[in-house]
Amino acid sequence: MSERKLELKDICGYLPHGLCAKVNVCDEERIYRIVSMSQDHVTSVPTQKGKIGIAQFGLGEYVPILRPLSDLYETVMHNGKEVVPIVELARIVNTEKSWKFGMINAYEGAISEWRDVSCGNQWGVLMFFVGHGFCLVHCGAIISVDNQPALWDYLHALKIDYRDLIDAGLAVSARDVGGYVYG
Repeated sequence: MSERKLELKDICGYLPHGLCAKVNVCDEERIYRIVSMSQDHVTSVPTQKGKIGIAQFGLGEYVPILRPLSDLYETVMHNGKEVVPIVELARIVNTEKSWKFGMINAYEGAISEWRDVSCGNQWGVLMFFVGHGFCLVHCGAIISVDNQPALWDYLHALKIDYRDLIDAGLAVSARDVGGYVYG
């Protein structure tokens, strides 16, 4: 079995949203915000206060900093605001409903706060992330999720690791980086 390597396709969706990465420079770990990228090299700027300049390294020298998938179900800071990402994703799918975080039949996710008596459910819709996709369940049936591009764009903006890069050792968790880089 071949060893998985970080590829441009793994991180390209995060780039417009200020992806940060760790780089080892002179035996010191530094954090850079990636500003542009090609197949051959990555251009970045340091995130530490007082540091200026532009650095270029090979893609293999960068270790992206991402939020673990479990952060979908946690309260996190995003653009200076506390959010539960799965609830915000549900609002993107359907802005007409009121959503909250909760659990139905051992599934955690965003639950619509309207009641649907036609199918006997206490809550009308449950939205959650499974495998590599979004699911909506209504009256026991899985239904299609609209507005998929906006959902994936929001995952990228949050820097959520839905490609298992952290588990593969190709990225580090934002929780493990000294001084939280996204907020």
